[in-house]
Amino acid sequence: MTKLFFLVLNCKRALERPLGSAPAALLAALAPVFQPRTIWVLADGVRELELERMATEGVRDQLLWLGESVDAASALTHVSPPDAGLVAERSLYLSASGALRFRAPGAPTPAWYGRWHLGQPACLWDLVTVRLEWTDETRTVELSLGLSGFPLTTVDLLRDGSLGDGDPQLAAANREDMFQALARVPGAIGVPPGGARWISDGDYAGLFPADADDVRGRWIPWLNDQLR
Repeated sequence: MTKLFFLVLNCKRALERPLGSAPAALLAALAPVFQPRTIWVLADGVRELELERMATEGVRDQLLWLGESVDAASALTHVSPPDAGLVAERSLYLSASGALRFRAPGAPTPAWYGRWHLGQPACLWDLVTVRLEWTDETRTVELSLGLSGFPLTTVDLLRDGSLGDGDPQLAAANREDMFQALARVPGAIGVPPGGARWISDGDYAGLFPADADDVRGRWIPWLNDQLR
């Protein structure tokens, strides 16, 4: 059974830039490690935007993304390198899934990967979801890795749907790339100095205590230092 891994930026103060510019700014900041293929936006509760970059072929009843390909021998789908004005005043919600650039087990060079490709029954599972929620009650940016924190934890996704042992060095390198990208998010969306705080959440720590210690003891404090 997979565990959950969340990284959350809790914003305490108003943004210094227009709220409607936040989705594009957020995705631009994460561009080195994340490229959206499906996007859903609700602005001020009425303006809804839904974008999907889908191919015509798929796996069973799931369409592939544009640029996504399946290798029968691989547990990860591959994604080709990505190609390169909302108005919102009161509230905004963004949810985006897409490709991640990271070092996969057995392939130490970073590449773009899409989803977990399971064999029997054949299906595709998202690796990551990026969310931005801005209302009177909630002001957060969230990165959710629902497959036990892969690829930031020491786990491997196998074709039979099970989890294997990952490479600690690859996971550590992936964490560095991801957190360097996350550090650009607050400034990109207009968070004022001292106006937010990063936290780590989820139930993955019991299975990956060394990874959790690195996230909570090293990277979260480092991210919060960048907010001063």
